[in-house]
Amino acid sequence: MYKRILKIKGLIIILDLILSSTYIQAQSDSIAFAAADTSHFSPNKDGGWQLFNSYVSNYQSDSARLELIIQHANNIDWTTEQLIGSISDSSLIPSQGQNISFTLLTNNYNLRLDTSGRCYIRFVNGDLPTDDPFVIPLKILYKL
Repeated sequence: MYKRILKIKGLIIILDLILSSTYIQAQSDSIAFAAADTSHFSPNKDGGWQLFNSYVSNYQSDSARLELIIQHANNIDWTTEQLIGSISDSSLIPSQGQNISFTLLTNNYNLRLDTSGRCYIRFVNGDLPTDDPFVIPLKILYKL
């Protein structure tokens, strides 16, 4: 009897989710871009970069964390450095330039941070991005 009640409750919950989801409107990209947190990172809008979200904060006393979800129309040369934006909080800008490698699935990229807070991305190897627009999620730690 108890299993039957659980099964019925589960069906009711699933039915409720299906019915309520018809009232949920999909969020457009323009709304997401407008709502992106740019308090610590500013995308290079002039270069065509659009920010879904960012998180930049102290990680330890001598390091910081940078997390971005950023996109660009796939009309750039990924093998040359592309300015994606800048860290705008001066306390989170590295004192020395840094090159940080990261991997997305099987593709390798390099992120270069300079002492002005500018962030550059470059494709290193793997399969060149084909999606248009191409969305890049990245999460790195760097020294201050």
